[in-house]
Amino acid sequence: MPRSPADAIQAAALLRRDGVDLVVLFFVTWVTEGVTLELARQLMDVPMLLWALPYLDRDIPCPRP
Repeated sequence: MPRSPADAIQAAALLRRDGVDLVVLFFVTWVTEGVTLELARQLMDVPMLLWALPYLDRDIPCPRP
């Protein structure tokens, strides 16, 4: 799990080496944009699915199908 842009470079190298078909990024409140941006730079030819839980009018995020 990358926690810094440097980690994202290493993770991208591993994903590329293993021939990943899709990267799924799960966003939560503590995600730093640098990690996401570096993954996108390193894997720009790999499809990415960005996923986050909506915060409607509830105290707890509510997953939606």
